[in-house]
Order: sequence, then structure tokens, then C-alpha cells
Amino acid sequence: LHPLITTALICAIYLQRFGLQTPSGAFISAGHIIVLIACLVLLVLRRAVVDIWLLVLLTGFLVYSLLLSITVVTSTQIGIEVAPQSLFLLATLYAVLCIVPTPLSHTRDVLFVYNRHMLVLGIVGVMQFALQFVGVKFFSFRGFVPEVFLIEHAYNVVIPLSYGSEFFKSNGVFFLEPSLFSQFLAIALAAEIMLFRRTLYMAVYGMAIVASYSGSGLLTLTTAFVILS
Repeated sequence: LHPLITTALICAIYLQRFGLQTPSGAFISAGHIIVLIACLVLLVLRRAVVDIWLLVLLTGFLVYSLLLSITVVTSTQIGIEVAPQSLFLLATLYAVLCIVPTPLSHTRDVLFVYNRHMLVLGIVGVMQFALQFVGVKFFSFRGFVPEVFLIEHAYNVVIPLSYGSEFFKSNGVFFLEPSLFSQFLAIALAAEIMLFRRTLYMAVYGMAIVASYSGSGLLTLTTAFVILS
């Protein structure tokens, strides 16, 4: 795949829980930083170009957001605040989507690679869920990675199967929440049904979705099946 696509996939799948955290608790994800740097490097190397139409749309949206923020700040209502850093993060996050890799990777190839990664993580997620019943539990990187490089504090990384339970929903080790794990699996399952139709892959995705105990994947699948039909 194109280096930009590969970088984005790795960051989106494996680096969800990592980033930089400030003493105030604010954070920026590792993927946000890495993908933005990759975009700039690839632009310099002419391995990517700026999509002018997308950039115009983004600029229009940001101008609208800025005007809306100014209106809110100058209003007479009490207790309404605007976070400029949030607008900046929004701008840099969506600016990445205005960078187009050259040449483009075919969607089928991207999904083929994505599904291979999700097969491995599906197996990892099922093992993570099963091993906890024999006393082997690993659901968080806390204690293994310095807190300043983790953004787990802002998410429901470790969720009991039920209130007070000593067992937890599978989060696939690398995903911020079980719900995200199930959504990524659902995308892989939909792609598998639509394009590749490998029984083993579909079985692993299905078992991992069950181990996540999350409805987000089922909602994603429902939407996908409506579209695919």
C-alpha cells in the first residue's frame, strides 16, 4: 500500500491508546501527530497532493466554526465558553483528509490488508477474553507505559461484563474501548462478506465481536447489511 495509507492504518489500529498528555489532562493522540507528519513529508516528496476542492470545503467549515465561536463568546449568555485548541485540533485532523496519496491505493487492496490485521487482532481479542478465566488478564497498558504517553484515562478501556464482575469485555488489547474493537471487527466482517468470503476470517470476526460484548459492532453490521443489500 501507499506509505500514507499504511501509516494511517497502523496508527488507527495499534496506536489508539497512545499520545501525549499534558499535566492538565488534555491530550493529543499519537496517530494525529504521526499521520500529520507523514502527510507533510509525502507532500515534500511529491508522493501526495492537496485536493483543492476538499481544502475549500474544509476552509469554509472552519470559517463557519470560527464565526460561530466568536458569536458565542461575544454573546451575553453566562457560562458559555469556547476552546480554541479544540478548533485547532479539528482543523489539523480534517486537514489530513485533504491530502491525497499518489498513486491511489485500490480500495480492495486496502481492505485486504486491513482484514489481515483484524484477523490477528480478532484472535488476540478472543484469547484475551478466554485467558482471564484462568487468571491471565491484560486489558490496559497502565503500569507498562508512562502515563504521559497514554490517553486511556479519557476512555472506558476496561469494562466489567456486568456491575461488580471480576471479568471484563474484550478490547482487543490495542483498542480504546470494547465498542471500538467491535466496530473495527464489524467493518472487517462486512468487507469479508462483500469481497473475500473466507469462512475462517468471518468466524474469527464473529467470535471476537461476541467477546467484546458491545452493541456498537452489531449496529455497524446492521447499517452495512442495509447498504450491501
